[in-house]
Amino acid sequence: MRFSARGQWTCSSAKLVPLWLKRPCCGSTIVWSPNEPVDFIWRIARREDLTGSGGQRVSGRWHTRPKPVVYCAADPSTSLLELLRYVGDAWLLPDDYVMLKIGVPRGLKMEIITLDDLPGGWSDKAAGYAICQPYGDDWLLSCRAPLLCVPSVTGPNRWNVLINPAHRDSSHILVDKVIRDQPFTEITRET
Repeated sequence: MRFSARGQWTCSSAKLVPLWLKRPCCGSTIVWSPNEPVDFIWRIARREDLTGSGGQRVSGRWHTRPKPVVYCAADPSTSLLELLRYVGDAWLLPDDYVMLKIGVPRGLKMEIITLDDLPGGWSDKAAGYAICQPYGDDWLLSCRAPLLCVPSVTGPNRWNVLINPAHRDSSHILVDKVIRDQPFTEITRET
């Protein structure tokens, strides 16, 4: 990944492995199926785009700013749990938050970081960022894949999926549906 003259991050191509040839998202049962043309990941945010502009302003557990990155989850309930770590209660969500159902074509490549790949303390509130950020920054800068699957700190067998908007194949990842029915508790119970 490099910063272009136009002020955007860009990637060169990389040799990748199809998503369904990799093991499931670290043992999760909510993974992409090779029998379906599109699978879904989920995000709750104010913005309805996948540009990663928030990652340019603020560092997260898996990256340092000013790199564009989009944090998503493998299922709607993990998406809500991730947000509740900061908000505290689903009824306290600002009115302009929406849930995005994001379509991921099954042929896209994904890199996976398992719990076995991470040292102890990775999920700690402050120290964990220093452990996880090099993993995500390396993935973003190398442009090995448009997707990165990482463990969620919200509990075992929960997974987050990061999108690298600078990867050329990320243009195939599209918002399928915008859900405005807060507090999203009905949607998260359905999956």
